[in-house]
Amino acid sequence: MDSYEYADLIDDPDKVQMLIDPTSSYANAAAYAIGRAVDDSIISAALGTASTGKSGSTSTSNSNSVGVGSPAAGLTIAKLVEARKVFDNGSVDPSIPKFIAVGPEQIEDLLNNTTVTSADYNSVNSLPI
Repeated sequence: MDSYEYADLIDDPDKVQMLIDPTSSYANAAAYAIGRAVDDSIISAALGTASTGKSGSTSTSNSNSVGVGSPAAGLTIAKLVEARKVFDNGSVDPSIPKFIAVGPEQIEDLLNNTTVTSADYNSVNSLPI
């Protein structure tokens, strides 16, 4: 578990205004700051070595990466199929929606693939498990 801190640099008169309006810019700034800290932890764990175990002292590398050996090929349908296989082999509950994080380059890679853009191919069929 990571711990997060937020520096409360609010004057006393401003605290009164914040109590009146919980959607004030101060409250929003605090929430966004903590959210960014949590996002940084998630990203660093997803892309690098995660701390695991009861005390968080064990380092575990990410073994669920897909297609890292051939980055020149970009995002392909084969890599998406492999990602689904990783989820299925990891006993991920099939009822949970699955998401991937992609950037503009990966979207361009997919949109340049006829299999993705053709109406003959682009419906995804989910097999019952």
